[in-house]
Amino acid sequence: MIDLSEKFDRVAEGFSEAEYKDPDHYNRRRAEAVFNVGPNLPAGATVLDLGCGDASFAGEVLSRGFCYIGVDSSRGMCAAARDRVGDRGTIEQGDLASYAPVQPVDMTLMLRVLYLVNDRVVVLRRIADYTRIKVVFDLSARQLSLEGVAEDVSAAGFDGFDVRPMLVSMRYAPSPPVDAIFRALERSGPPGHFVARRRFRLCCAAFHAAA
Repeated sequence: MIDLSEKFDRVAEGFSEAEYKDPDHYNRRRAEAVFNVGPNLPAGATVLDLGCGDASFAGEVLSRGFCYIGVDSSRGMCAAARDRVGDRGTIEQGDLASYAPVQPVDMTLMLRVLYLVNDRVVVLRRIADYTRIKVVFDLSARQLSLEGVAEDVSAAGFDGFDVRPMLVSMRYAPSPPVDAIFRALERSGPPGHFVARRRFRLCCAAFHAAA
């Protein structure tokens, strides 16, 4: 894992507000993909957010009645995450490649993190050891080969792999009519995947199909 802790320590305060045009919209739209790709989670499920940053996604997890654990290697980001989450969840500082929770979790989430992982097979296999239902991550097909990542998922021991277009931008918050078009395109099958591969991101779930 590339060590970016010091860099993120310096930008932790107000990170999401500076990074995303509209953090609430961005996380709400990401959540539509995250919670609808792969197997469904049961009520009260525990979600582990690896590379949580300032935990801007925590609200989407908590609003669905799930338990939230955020982990980040940056001390500054952990402090910002604790300020945001308070006593509604747990924030821990840890290396993303070697961290393991005390108890198994239902879903492990890695948003905007996979491209930092040097050995995806090793990391995914480690995560599989403590994740009961699914591992969800996003990727840009312009940075990483979807086919290559699918091979890594299989090599890590997963026999289920689901992919969903995630047509949302960090830098652009569309008007409601345009956003409705993006939402419809996400459900359109091949056209949505085509657009996501070339302009946006894909949301992926790795899981054990027989589970």
